[in-house]
This record gives sequence, C-alpha cells and structure tokens, in this order.
Amino acid sequence: MSLVSGRQTLTCEKTGPCSCRMSDGSGEVDLRPLVSADPSFKDLLATTVPDDYLYSWNPCQSFTDGQCQNVAVCRKKKDGSEYEDLGTQDNVEISASQDPETGETSIEFGYRSLDGKRSSVVIAKCTTGQTNITVEGEKAENYYVFDLSSPCACPGAGPDCAGEKPVTCNQTGPCSCRMSDGSGEINLQFLLSGNPTFRDYNSTIFPDGFLYSWNPCEPFSEGSCKDVAACKSASDGSEYADIGKQDSVQISGGKDASSGNVVISLAYLSADGDRASTVVATCTTGDTTTFTAEGQTTENSYTFQLESPCACPNTDPECARGKPPTCEKTGPCSCRMSDGSGEVNLRPLLAGNQIPTFKDVPDFSGEFLYSWNPCEPFNEGSCKGVALCQKKNGSSEYYDLGRHDSVEIQADLDPITGSTTVSFKYTSADGERSSLIITTCNSDGETQFTADGEDLFPNSYLFYLNSSCACPGADADCAGYSPTLAPNPPPGPGLSAGAVVLIIAVSAFAGYFLVGAIFNKVIRGKQGSEVIPNVQFWKNLPDHIKACSADCNLVNSCSCTMADGSGVIDLSPLASTDGTARYKGYKATQPPDSYLYDWNPCQPFNDGDCQSVAGCQTNPDTGDNYNLGTQDSASFGSAEDGTVLLMYTSGVRYKDLKATQFLDDFVYSWNPCSPFSEGGSCMDVAACQLSPDGQTTYSLGSQDSAAFTGDNTTVKLGYTGPAPDNRQSEIALTCTSGATEFIVLGEDSSVSIYKFELKSPCACPGASSGCGGGGISGGTIFVIIVLVVLVVYLVGGVLFMSLVKKASGAERIPNVEFWKDLPVLVKDGAVLVISPCRKQSKYDSI
Repeated sequence: MSLVSGRQTLTCEKTGPCSCRMSDGSGEVDLRPLVSADPSFKDLLATTVPDDYLYSWNPCQSFTDGQCQNVAVCRKKKDGSEYEDLGTQDNVEISASQDPETGETSIEFGYRSLDGKRSSVVIAKCTTGQTNITVEGEKAENYYVFDLSSPCACPGAGPDCAGEKPVTCNQTGPCSCRMSDGSGEINLQFLLSGNPTFRDYNSTIFPDGFLYSWNPCEPFSEGSCKDVAACKSASDGSEYADIGKQDSVQISGGKDASSGNVVISLAYLSADGDRASTVVATCTTGDTTTFTAEGQTTENSYTFQLESPCACPNTDPECARGKPPTCEKTGPCSCRMSDGSGEVNLRPLLAGNQIPTFKDVPDFSGEFLYSWNPCEPFNEGSCKGVALCQKKNGSSEYYDLGRHDSVEIQADLDPITGSTTVSFKYTSADGERSSLIITTCNSDGETQFTADGEDLFPNSYLFYLNSSCACPGADADCAGYSPTLAPNPPPGPGLSAGAVVLIIAVSAFAGYFLVGAIFNKVIRGKQGSEVIPNVQFWKNLPDHIKACSADCNLVNSCSCTMADGSGVIDLSPLASTDGTARYKGYKATQPPDSYLYDWNPCQPFNDGDCQSVAGCQTNPDTGDNYNLGTQDSASFGSAEDGTVLLMYTSGVRYKDLKATQFLDDFVYSWNPCSPFSEGGSCMDVAACQLSPDGQTTYSLGSQDSAAFTGDNTTVKLGYTGPAPDNRQSEIALTCTSGATEFIVLGEDSSVSIYKFELKSPCACPGASSGCGGGGISGGTIFVIIVLVVLVVYLVGGVLFMSLVKKASGAERIPNVEFWKDLPVLVKDGAVLVISPCRKQSKYDSI
C-alpha cells in the first residue's frame, strides 16, 4: 500500500508479519527487536477512550491469552470474564505515510479479527530514545487504535533498536507496585486517613450532580456501596452506585517515555461488572496531594486524577503531609476542618431580615445580576426561599440558582497557591441549575464576592468569596459589621412621671399584700402560704407569663407576627409538600450525638414510625424512628438572646417522668384521652415505659383499654397493655382545688401494676372545661380589674396634674397627701388589728 506525500509516492513493501522495506531506499522497518515476551505489550489501559478492558499486542508472533487464541491483538474485561480477538498476525496489512509539513514518517500495522467483525491499527512512528506504546481505545465502533513510538520504527534500525525496555510498574498489592527499573515501590498506603480518604468530591470535567468517593488500599462502605474502592452517590443520599471493588484492582503504567514522569493507573470494576473506574496517579514533588473527580468520561466509565508525592517510588509516610483536608458539614453554611484548624462558618456575613448579604452583583458581561445569602433563604422576584438568584439586568426575569437544603460543602487545596479552599455547591429546586461558590480565607478583614456567571457548562454558575469569615475558627466579628447603638438619653431633673408611677404601683402592691395577709390570717384563720391573698394566682403567674412571653404571636404552625410590629415570619416557602422532610439527615452539633434529625415546616411528613410529624429522630444503626412533635402542637417562643423559637411537642401531656415511690431506672409518659407514639412497642398508646438508654419501650396500655373503677372516695383509671406482656397501669384520680399535679409512683411488684397519681380540679365531679389550669378564677379577675383601674387612675391623674394644673415634681401625683399618709394609715390599721389590746388578760387594781 502507498500514500502520496508531495510529489513522491511513499510505500513500504511488506517483507514479514512485522517488517517492510521503504520505497525511497531508506531501508527496512523491522519491529522484531521489540519482541521480548508473549505478548510484548500486555494488559494496557485505554487512555483516550477509557473503558473497563485491558489491551495486549505482540508484534511479529501470535500469542494466546484466555479465549484469545493465536492472535496479534486482544482485549479482555478487567475481571477476566470476557476476551475479544482484535486481529491476527496472518492478515496484517502494512502501509506508510509521510506528513507533508513535518516530513515525519509513520508505518501503520492493520489487523482484522478472525471473524472480520473487529479491526485494530498500530501507528508506529520513528523516534529516538525509549520505546513507548499507548492504547487510545475504541475510536470508532469495533475499531481500535494504538500508538507506538520507537527507534525500531525507523528505516534501517539495527537489532539493538529496542534499547532500554519501557519502565513498567508490576503490581504488588491493592495499592502498590514495584518499578521495573529498580527505583523502588510505589505505595499509596500512606494516604489512608479516613474511610474513605477522599469523600464526596464533585465531578469537574463532566458535572452530573453526583458525589464521588475513593479509598486506596482498603474497602469502605457508604449507603448501599458495600466494601468498595470507589462509590458515587446522589447529593441527597437517595442513590448509591458501586463503581469499583478493591479486589478487582489492576495496576499498570510506569515511566512516561516522553515526559519522564512516573504515572500509574489503578483500574477498578464494580461487583456486577457494569461499571469501571480508573485512578490515574502521577508522581509529583513538594508536599501537596490533590484529588480530582473528572466524572463519567464514557458510559459507565469514570476517571479520577491523583497528584501526590505518595505516587512516587520509594517514598515514606511524610509524603502524605499535604493531602487535602476535608470539611464535615455542620450546617447550611458551616463545616469543621479535618486538620483540627476549626470550623468555617459564614453566618457572621448575614445581613439579616431575609435580605441577601450580596445583592445584585454583576458578572463580567453585566448582562446578569446575582444575589447570594449564606445560611438563610431569601425571596427576590420569582426566586422564593433560595440561596442564590439570577436576575437579568433591566428586566423582571429571575432564576433560582440553588437552595440551602441542597448545599454540598467540600474542602480542597488550591493547586497554585497551596492554600485551603472551601466550596459550597447549590442546586435549584427543579434540579436544572447549579452554582459553585469557592471561598478563600484572607486575613485583611475585607470581604469580596465575585460573580463569574455561567461557567463552561450550561446552567452551571461560578462565584468566588474572599473573606476572613472563610477562615477556620474566625471570630464572630470577622465580617467587620457592627450594630448601630442608640445613644443614652441625658439625665433629667427630679423624678420622672414613670418613676412616680412605679413608686405608686409598688406602694399599691405592698398595701394589697399586707391588707390581704392580715385579712386571711385574722378573719379567715389561714396558715402558711395560704395567708397570701389569691395565692393560687401568684403560684401560677410564672406559667402565665411564660405562656405569654413569646415575642412572636402564633398565626399557624409555621408563621407568627412579631410583637414589635416588625412583620410576619412565614416559613411556608421552605415547606416540602410531597409528604417528605425538607431538611433530612442532619447531625446534632450542640451537643453532638449519634442520631439523625429530620424537619419539615408547615406540612406533616412520614418516615418509618414517624407518621404525620413535624420532626423526627432516627437511630442510623437500628433504623428506629422517634416522633419529636406534630404540626398541630407548634408554638412560638423566644430565647434569652431574642432568637425566635418554633417549638413542637410529640402529643404527650406528661412525658419522661421518673418514679418517686417504687424507684427504678425507667422513665414514664402518659397522655389522657388521646393516643401517642414513642417508637418501638409504644405505638398509639395511653401510657409508655422507656428504658434509660432510650432504645426499649414497653406499652402500659392503650386508650381503648381504659376502664374506671372506684367508689365515692377514690376513682382509678386503669389500662392494659398488649400480649405477651399484658402490662397493667393504674392512675389514682384525686379531686383538688389547687394546681394539677401528676406523680409517677412506679411498679408495685406486689400486685404487678404500674401506679400513677393525678391530683387535679379535673378529677372533681362537674369540673369545668378550664379545670386544667387554662382559665383564671373570679378572684383573679377581680384583682386584675382593680390593678387596671389603679394604673389608669394614677396615669390619668399624673397627666391631668401635669398638663392642666401645671404641677411639678411629686405634686403631679393625684391626691398626693393621701398617698403620703397611706403607709402610716396602713401601719396603724395593722397594729389595731393584730394588737393584743382587743383582749386583755389582766386588769389594773383599783
């Protein structure tokens, strides 16, 4: 065969299965000196078009490998389950070509399989130095390409053309191989630091929304990936795929002939043989180790890049010093560094009031504006409850670029500067757009947010944050913001009207308590705390204050109105409406524990034993679920620092109480009238017993087993639990006029009954609907009316005296002389009432 190059037709006449003579008289090309094994080039990985096969070629002589019988070229599955003949020696065709610009000569050795279905070509180029062969892979359907660079491909080369054999690395373990040139062993064992070492990496070359993990040397498990070397998972944890097992690893490579770099490949195959992954490890100098997930390069074939000193021959444990740290997610905008440097927390950057911290930041073109709020969602145009929003400049078009509940947090080392970066990746609600924010720590106190805009891939957006708040362990004032403080008012002369009213109110209260105590003791004969007037009201007052102290008044289960008039808090844009939790699988941070937590605002969801709940706790080891509250139990309160709290109860009136008479280590719960659930055996029960470790529950009876017994003096409410335990419980009901009190007595082993006692006005015949403490007595109402009238009298009087009578100082108090004399009058009255002068025990002599 021949090709025309310029004016000359160059041919190479075949003289053997691996030789031909050039028509320009330059000599014979003979690859026979390359033959050194059977085959000479064995189990090579495809590089241009990666797959899960290994390729072998032998020039000049046929070889046999598995089902490949007497072939020149063969490929086989990495697990040895399949072999394919890619060409035989007896049908080789040899041709020559010459590049018209460079004059470089190439000789092509073409092969066809015995059945004629597959073909392969080895393109041999004349070079100086070492011999090197590269497998490009399946470039077209059933067409395979190899590249050979060798002095033996030069016309007239002698028998010593093979020179030094290619340096290879012969596998010695699941993550190690020994270099054929004697330079030592490559061992990635030193990189092991986690399980897996490289966890949850986003794909960079072929983004697909999945996270990739790899562990050299030892298998790991993650979700449904069991005992694997490599795993890919959906960002929400809904899907896992094994992309390689440790016991399937094939290590190949060596020293690249052109660059001289040591490069090895670790090829893995999934357990079912459907997916393959390749880690290309390159030896580098310095202290830095970088790992990159390129993604799915071809169908079901995944590629990763590792650059590390640990990929060099004959290294030591110090090679792993620069391996990239990880950052474990602790919240929607925070993570804890694995190197112990602290937590990265962007919360100090928040502007507050659901306003994005970075608003309308233009990209380089100025066509679009971008807004981002770390930590908390915001609304802008049609962007509802988002972390990032894109707006077309000068129009009303808005696009959701990501939500907080989708955030993935990852740490890495900058390959140029060697500094640590932490990236936050968000996905839009419809899954069509994604955003990546790469944060860099600086120490100059300035914060800068830059929008690159749409990246190289459609619907993928890139941003950069340079801030002191991106540093591990940064101070709370890292953003440089400080609240504006209102100046203190200057002091005024004399007593203010407020001070006067306060004095009057305190005096009135003192008089009320003193007179009331005298009346209760002398006239009614009360003793102890019963001497206090309206004692029950004052005992219950803390509970009334606590119940009314919320700074945000309930509207419904996910919204409230701020008492200061600043507006309405509405969590409905955050709610998931498909019966699942919006926030799922979160770990506790203050304090940490081993459970996972789910929450959905506004709408109930189901998860295992948690049915129609607002919050759920899950034991990841056993799969047990625990109800943390229902939507209809929602209430709003406030913390000491003013933070608004949304609280739920699990539907249990009396929960987790200890026994007081028959002591044990268990806790007990009871709910009158309505069933509740606490997991395990306590599903739709009236009473439940819970073990100290919270792992075991025992039903003490259901609501439908309730039975009343008793006489005119004692009434008991009994329950019976299900078989086989048939545990019985009994609640003694006592009618009282005071506050309701529920007491757990414990298990009376003499009768095998769990005993409780309820003391309450609700246990009295004919009790009102407010018996449980929800209402207030007539006496309390009277006291409130008196206090209100007193305050109105005093405030109105002070205003009248100040504005109409033009009084000043203490003269502004209405009837000031009376109030001045009141303490003396009260004292005289008290002395008169309690003085022994009422009853003389002896008389003077006459």
